[in-house]
Amino acid sequence: MGYLHLKQFDVVKVPFPFTELPFTKRRPAVVLSDAAAFTFADGVPKVVLCMVTSSKHKPWPLDAPLTGLKAAGLSQDSLIRLKIFTLDISLVLAKIGALTEKDKTALKKNLSKLFGT
Repeated sequence: MGYLHLKQFDVVKVPFPFTELPFTKRRPAVVLSDAAAFTFADGVPKVVLCMVTSSKHKPWPLDAPLTGLKAAGLSQDSLIRLKIFTLDISLVLAKIGALTEKDKTALKKNLSKLFGT
């Protein structure tokens, strides 16, 4: 089966479930891992992602504003939110862009703070 070839810091669309609703919404997320590194017993590669959300939402610690919206494939002011999750790569709907160097640096800095490295 052919999967999207994703690299760290790609921006993708994924179906986000909402526990209070009976449906999902297509939302952007940032790839934190190399999918090939996370293939488990079921044979389906996994990706580790973090959420991208509107800058209108209430802030969380370590939110990073996205400065390269066009490169990321986004049209409205957004934040990288360190709400981290793992997803089967087969559920990734599309690659829509990638982070700029400035946004990569901000994300790496916040990941370092989060994990104490």
